[in-house]
Amino acid sequence: MPMFRWHEHVKDGFKGNVLDLVFDTITKVKSKDQKYINEIEAWWIQKYVNDYGIDNVFNIRQPPITFYDLKEQYDLIIKKDK
Repeated sequence: MPMFRWHEHVKDGFKGNVLDLVFDTITKVKSKDQKYINEIEAWWIQKYVNDYGIDNVFNIRQPPITFYDLKEQYDLIIKKDK
């Protein structure tokens, strides 16, 4: 629900003028588990902080999972499909 997420980010005006914000869908998560969805969002936020610096990222959520956690889950899925 990209438009819903966009609206959540701009509704209070805290992050600046809506016309100055860039919004893009960077991944799709096929899960209805809100905790997991929040963890994935936090992981992407941290990736952007690492890539572009904290001053260029508005979100501050810290990821409770790591890249290695995701890789381990991916490896398990691949093994299961073989």
